Amino acid sequence: MATFIMYNEITQDKALVFYQNHMPDDPVTGVTEEMLNQPNSLTVEVIPKPEHRPNESYVLYINPTTKELFYEYHENLPYNPTDSPNIPSADIELLKRQLNLVSPYSEPQSLEEHKANKLFEISRECEDEILSGFYSNARGTMEWYTNSRDDQNNLIGQATLATLNPSFVPQWKSATESICTDFTMEQIIKLSTDGAVFKTERIKAFDMLKAQILPTTTVEEVEAIEWTKKVW
Repeated sequence: MATFIMYNEITQDKALVFYQNHMPDDPVTGVTEEMLNQPNSLTVEVIPKPEHRPNESYVLYINPTTKELFYEYHENLPYNPTDSPNIPSADIELLKRQLNLVSPYSEPQSLEEHKANKLFEISRECEDEILSGFYSNARGTMEWYTNSRDDQNNLIGQATLATLNPSFVPQWKSATESICTDFTMEQIIKLSTDGAVFKTERIKAFDMLKAQILPTTTVEEVEAIEWTKKVW
């Protein structure tokens, strides 16, 4: 699967990879057209696996000319519980970017960088709301259901099995139940459909905000756009 990266040049043949997105085409957490058009960005087919070196950590770099990816390894200092942590804030920030936990630009300068950060911000808020859970009356009364990524995949699996195999008895549970109980085929399909509609509505809301952000011409316009949590 392709991975989108962004990097900062250190020398002519060495640049630090500070951002990785392993799902660049995802409608919520994927990359924007502006990010794709950044000069120091690239979509690569494979990120090489780092070597396992005991007591060493690694940082990913790229050669801006040849586009070759490579790692540099650094010895880990022995841990002493009496020592206070002394991790440079720049290293912590780099790690967060590589894990796609923070916005692409810590200090955005251009309008396009502000747009990229805003799109990242609302995509995370959209995803957080999707993962927070949803209501469904699949069993006749309105109940709250968790909606983690595993929940979404497993619920689709239960509904699919129930549809393909009439003898299969699907099981699921609401957020207030501790164990799964039997659902009818109609109930599990209704629950799966409610979850899919819930997710689709949030993605549509993100797409609408994205359509507002892209044509903006000032930073003030960008910053004025915010994610609004959907009211039940």
